[in-house]
Amino acid sequence: MVCLRVVGWLQNESVVVIPYTQVDTIRYLSGVTLNKKYIPVRKPVILLVILVALFLSACSTVQNNNWPGIASDGDSIVYASFGESGILAYDVNDQEELWSVNPNSSEIRSGSDENRASPPVYASPSLKDGRLIVGDYGISGGFFSPGVQVQVYSLKDISSSDDPIEDWTTTSELVQDRIIAQALQVDDREYNVDDRVFIGTNDNKVLAFDATTGEPLWRDAPETEQNFIDGILDFFRRPPCEVGCFEAEHSIWGRMNYETGTLYVPSLDTNVYALDATTLEELWSSNVGGSVSDKLVINDDTVYASSFDRNLYALDKDDGSIRWTVEAEASIWGAPTYEDGVVYVVDIDGNVRAVTADDGEVLWSTSLEQYVVAAPVVVDGTVFIASGGDPEIDRNDRTGALIALDTETGKETWREETRLPVFATPVVASDIIALATNSQDILLEMKFFDLENLNTNWTYAPESEGG
Repeated sequence: MVCLRVVGWLQNESVVVIPYTQVDTIRYLSGVTLNKKYIPVRKPVILLVILVALFLSACSTVQNNNWPGIASDGDSIVYASFGESGILAYDVNDQEELWSVNPNSSEIRSGSDENRASPPVYASPSLKDGRLIVGDYGISGGFFSPGVQVQVYSLKDISSSDDPIEDWTTTSELVQDRIIAQALQVDDREYNVDDRVFIGTNDNKVLAFDATTGEPLWRDAPETEQNFIDGILDFFRRPPCEVGCFEAEHSIWGRMNYETGTLYVPSLDTNVYALDATTLEELWSSNVGGSVSDKLVINDDTVYASSFDRNLYALDKDDGSIRWTVEAEASIWGAPTYEDGVVYVVDIDGNVRAVTADDGEVLWSTSLEQYVVAAPVVVDGTVFIASGGDPEIDRNDRTGALIALDTETGKETWREETRLPVFATPVVASDIIALATNSQDILLEMKFFDLENLNTNWTYAPESEGG
């Protein structure tokens, strides 16, 4: 039921228990939030409980509190998702905004009040061949529709100063909770994975769409005969995912990876999954002891996964067996980063490690004493770490930072404070590294640094709708 599973990203650091981390506790963004496992409704059910749950689910709302998503086209354009204002494109070479759109602003969802806010968008945009695909954070379905109504959008013509064209919008009853993960677009005809987009959801599912039309590429589970009570209970249950889609045991927050016909999926249920990309059937799963909240990294025959159980895992790509692990000093939120035979990883207390990719030998370790959930970014001999600031300072008074380390030694070579804490992993466009931040009062603030001279930087913040 919604009242049990809809949770938000609040804005003050606190302690939260993430399920499936063997009761591991981590410092989390803001407020106390419990991510509960989806709980099936059990008989007998008292009518009063049903009515109360129905009321609560109708009154629940999706909080507009998360950090922005950010992506780069690899050239000169950075795209950011920033809540109810939607998505913008920014050209770093010309230092100007190209466009800003809310993909849901042109239509009203079925059965919803036209005065209700548009659902926010926080997932990082997925970019491929001039097409942008993103899922939104959802909006409450209303009194008679428990759950969260979620849509996926495709935009094309995204590189010019004109507003992009909405290519398609799609939704499914299979998705009843927000989308946090970045979508993955794949076009691999050799393995019969033609022009598809794969999306992980907060209600545990991996779904596939036709990337050209938005048509779902699964079939809902067949209907079965049921009695009256079962019919009532189905009103509160999540839709089944039995045929042509995949369901993990908990949420999927990180982007999936694809290689040669196989999808690799991180999950908060402590498992890494390998799925057949044409059928979404499970090929193998590997338990890594704690939740995996960010994307995986694949190099050659090895899958690297960061876990909340304070370990970096190297898995065999063919069967998921564990090759080696490296223990960190705290839980690891952000993805690892691979570059030139070395894997870089940072835990939430700001301890950065560089290890050899083949056997996990630690090359160096550096402590930044910063709160970090972003993944390391490696560019031309420098490891960049974006931080959420000093965890000992109150969230409302805290600044963030972009920190540069030497890839050979781990020695800090440069640091610049940012006005706001940074939680999203930076991206590189042209010769610029870009950050996206926000707060309760600021929709989006982007900071750009010239990689040839990091002391050359500028800030951009879009105007609010009110001017």
